[in-house]
Amino acid sequence: MAPGTDLSDAVNLEQLTEVSSRAYDTYTQTEVDQKIASAQYFKKYVVQSLPPVADADERGIYLVPSTDSQLSNTYDEYVVVGEEAQRAWEKIGSKSIDLSGYKTKQTAKTSPTASGTTTAFIDTISQDENGVITATKKSVQAASTS
Repeated sequence: MAPGTDLSDAVNLEQLTEVSSRAYDTYTQTEVDQKIASAQYFKKYVVQSLPPVADADERGIYLVPSTDSQLSNTYDEYVVVGEEAQRAWEKIGSKSIDLSGYKTKQTAKTSPTASGTTTAFIDTISQDENGVITATKKSVQAASTS
């Protein structure tokens, strides 16, 4: 191209600016704070009993003390489901694990069973994204009390 050639018809600068700004959105700290504040997320509520469905936060997980008399310090988990006119409580889980058949690592080290038997204890405990808790058992052969 020769020097001084008019390129205004060849390149639409307005379009180029619009595409460029969409590719590299930038935000002020205030804008970032507003975006975070407006994000939808679940809130946890520890309550003694479930509130009326109409008063419940549809973005809430409600933890209610378990009614199982054999468990202490455990909670049942509830959320509100359904459309406005048919909302209802749905139990989604319980925070309780029966570990009565296991010994802890510390107990296995300080109080092994009689010589020649196998001692089992909890090796790891994990919880997946769905709230399922898994415990792995580890066994020690030929434990000795001496």
